[in-house]
Amino acid sequence: MSHWINDLVVWMQQAVPSDGHSLYLATAGGAGVAGVLMLLYGARCMRGLTAIGGAGAGASLGLTAASILGVPPWITSAFGGIVGLVFGIAGHRMFVGVLIGVILASVGAGTYAQQSLAPHLAAVQSDLSSGSLTNGQPAGWDALPAAFNALTARVPNVGMILAVIGGLSLIAGYLLAQFLPRLSASLCAATAGTVAVGASAVILLGAFSPQTVDQLVALGAWGWLILGGVWLAGLVRNMRPVRKAPSLDDEDDGGRRAPRMA
Repeated sequence: MSHWINDLVVWMQQAVPSDGHSLYLATAGGAGVAGVLMLLYGARCMRGLTAIGGAGAGASLGLTAASILGVPPWITSAFGGIVGLVFGIAGHRMFVGVLIGVILASVGAGTYAQQSLAPHLAAVQSDLSSGSLTNGQPAGWDALPAAFNALTARVPNVGMILAVIGGLSLIAGYLLAQFLPRLSASLCAATAGTVAVGASAVILLGAFSPQTVDQLVALGAWGWLILGGVWLAGLVRNMRPVRKAPSLDDEDDGGRRAPRMA
């Protein structure tokens, strides 16, 4: 594992007020439980999850539109939730394809950054730490445009390369979801479950046992290998076909097909 995990944990802990620390840790624990369920059963529940996600997104948009349209929020949120539910069910494969595209784009962009942008990213990070890109102010999320502009100044075609990686990844994700739906759903479930379990473990260990996080970071490539093993186990588990219990009407106690009654 690389040092950015420690930086991420520290940032997330500092971003939460002390009075909400328990709720924050409980949320992290819940995310870990959800991640385990995704590793075990995510592919089977993917259609339902996309429907729930579509309904939630539609309700949120409807709630936002209520103030613009000047109507009661429950009307627009209910309408948006129903529309989102329909689109979530009808557009299940498209939604899974987008998720696969995001996964592929993340892997592609990460590989490109590691192979070609590492020295430039280190220089930009140094500029952020020194405050030269933020006029001496602490670097936050609002410093991302300045950091990207600084990176573009060093690597002029970085934006085009990232756009090509993203576009090809979305196309590949869409095709994969259309022609290999089981594999694509299993990839989504295994990846989401691994990220949730890993993030939850690091956050909870960072809160209760910081020295354990240091030991995990010290594992280096072995830490990533363990995480990859969790992902592979989740992928294999989700790829397994669902076994249906034999029907009592069709089979007798010996496992043979029972004669049907006239």
